[in-house]
Amino acid sequence: MNKTPLIIIFLLSAGLCGVSFAKVSFDSWLDMSHERAIATVKENKTTIIDQRVEKKSDPKNYRIASAYKRSKSIWGVYDKIKDELVETNKPKKQLKTLRTNLGELILKDGQVVLISPIPYEGSTQIEVANLPYKKKGKNQYIIQMDKTTDIQKAALARLYSPLIDGLDGHEKAEINTMSCLKKKSRFSCELDVKIQ
Repeated sequence: MNKTPLIIIFLLSAGLCGVSFAKVSFDSWLDMSHERAIATVKENKTTIIDQRVEKKSDPKNYRIASAYKRSKSIWGVYDKIKDELVETNKPKKQLKTLRTNLGELILKDGQVVLISPIPYEGSTQIEVANLPYKKKGKNQYIIQMDKTTDIQKAALARLYSPLIDGLDGHEKAEINTMSCLKKKSRFSCELDVKIQ
């Protein structure tokens, strides 16, 4: 009987066990940042009590920049070119860019109307967000978030969900401010997003 295959299987299983043990040890070592030991004095004895302390993370702020260009086929409609996501305190580090020509911006009856297809449970659905604006100067449009309903805010969050998916806490993202700027045949919008 040839013992070589058994030895190879034994060595492979031992190696896998070693790798698994190293990973568990390394993960628990990384998790130590969430633990701290607290020394207390009780009855003239010093004891160390191990307590898990939840590390409260500060909210992260992001900026989403969307660029549009005037549609050649439909007057008054702007076609989306791209969306960019940047962490506010690291403005030079661009996190994500989605280049697309799917999505429109329309100015209609005192509202900025954003239309875009988004993936939903294996299919695609069209999402529409109607957002009231206040014009500032000749070419700036400030979205009035205080006059925006919860349904409108939810639609706006769904429009940008493909961009923020994958960020920690993206389900609780809040859009604080949004403004748009019209310049010749271009339209650009910036959103400030906070994630707890």
